[in-house]
Amino acid sequence: MTTPFIAKSMNEPSGTIRGKRNVGAYWAKALAQVPDFQFELLDVLLGVGSIIIYYRGAFGELAAEVLFFDECKKVVRAVAHYHEI
Repeated sequence: MTTPFIAKSMNEPSGTIRGKRNVGAYWAKALAQVPDFQFELLDVLLGVGSIIIYYRGAFGELAAEVLFFDECKKVVRAVAHYHEI
């Protein structure tokens, strides 16, 4: 998973973490900091082996997440993009 929020909250300059355990720890920390975390879904774009979810985030920022799937339809990579952070 890659997002600028990982660089800030996980002290990982690359903004990337790998593995279910690390992604789970990232989300646990994020949800603990913002317990009423909500997204406003704006649009969904479908691709071949990927999907983009366009939304307004918990802090009002515009965001798009690209999720890439393997042949078993499991997410193997997620990359988040933000208009403003």
